[in-house]
This record gives sequence, C-alpha cells and structure tokens, in this order.
Amino acid sequence: QATDSGIPQRPQKVAGLLLISPYFLQGVAPRPLRYAAIGRLVLSQINRRRYEALVTGRQKPPTPMLDSGYRALRRRSVRNNVAKALAGTIRPAVREDLVEMLSAIHAPVHLVVGEDDPLALPTAHTMTTIPKTGHNAHVTRPEQIAALIAKMIGGGF
Repeated sequence: QATDSGIPQRPQKVAGLLLISPYFLQGVAPRPLRYAAIGRLVLSQINRRRYEALVTGRQKPPTPMLDSGYRALRRRSVRNNVAKALAGTIRPAVREDLVEMLSAIHAPVHLVVGEDDPLALPTAHTMTTIPKTGHNAHVTRPEQIAALIAKMIGGGF
C-alpha cells in the first residue's frame, strides 16, 4: 500500500518506511491459494489449528490473538476477499512493479520478516528477522514490531 501512495515522488514527506512481510519480495502463495475459486473452497474448510499454523508459520496451541481473524474467515464475504487477494499476489507484473517502486523510494526502508517466511528476492535494504514466527509477525510478535517502529521513529535505522 505504501508503495502505491506516491512516496517515491515525495521523499521529503516520509522519514522512513517499515515494511512487514512484504509479499512481493517473498515466495508465492501455496498452489491451491493461487486461484480465487479454489482458495475460497480451501479457506472454507480450514480448521482453527491449521489457520494458526498458516498465520504464525508454526504448529502450536491456539493464540487467542488470532481468534477474531479466524472468526472473520468464517464469513463468506471475507473468505472471498482473502481468496481474491491471495490469488492476485502471484501475478509477476504486480510483484515486479512493487519491487521497482520500492527501489525508487529515497527514504530509509527497513524490512521485517518472520524466520519461517524469509525473503525470496535479494534486497539492499536493512532487515530484521523475527525468530520463531511466520508471515504475520505483527500479529504474533506485536511487542517486537512496536519496538522496531519506535526505533525507526527515533532514527535508529
């Protein structure tokens, strides 16, 4: 979203950019989720334990913080939107455009990824890898994300 906001054209307005699990630098979604129709079906059948593993990147006891997301996914409209968004993430042209926009940003950029969801493309930007977490580090490790945001605001990157 931030790369679509005009940041490359107005760097004086942005002190820095913190991207959490930037999908366009990571691997593509699992094959069934690459097609919206199949994705809707898969998401309608997902149980709470598997949802936990997908979101956190690890199989572990349910995290209460993920309850609302799982409940939301039970709604057809949410499932449809999620399936459509996941299917859209694999389009090479979209991913390439976002990589190009990211390289045009003249403000400091810091990337955050989970240990279980690493980058698939090389980058020259600074990066923090959060151990024992997957794609949704902001959900599973909010304290660490908050600390990184505070560090960036303070000019620490």
